[in-house]
Amino acid sequence: MKKILAFVVILGICATTGLATASETAEGVAKAAAQEPSKWSKAGSEIKEAAHAVGDATADSSHKAWDATKEGSADAYDATKEGSVKAWDATKEGSAKAWDKTKEESGEAWDATKGKSHDLWEQGKKKIHDASAPDAPEPEGD
Repeated sequence: MKKILAFVVILGICATTGLATASETAEGVAKAAAQEPSKWSKAGSEIKEAAHAVGDATADSSHKAWDATKEGSADAYDATKEGSVKAWDATKEGSAKAWDKTKEESGEAWDATKGKSHDLWEQGKKKIHDASAPDAPEPEGD
């Protein structure tokens, strides 16, 4: 029975010590929890500040990218316009030369055709006249 009594006493002492330690631990946790809101508040502020910085950096980057895109597009447009004008001028010049050459050659061909057609017409007219005209009387003479 002494052993049981000693065991119960030791058990009581352990329980009391455990409760005291638990009480101290609970007080420490409560103090830590009381300090936590300021840490959480600080962390929240830091996160909010970082988020704003990321947003500002993103906006700045997008503005820079947009400006670069506009500048590149304007340069490309100007280059295309310049190339198109040069190509159009070359096309007009080539077309004018081709038209002049065609006009010259077709004029020469028309003149040759007109001359031959006139000769052919005169020959045809003479043959028709000869075929349809009465024979002329032969002159009487001595």
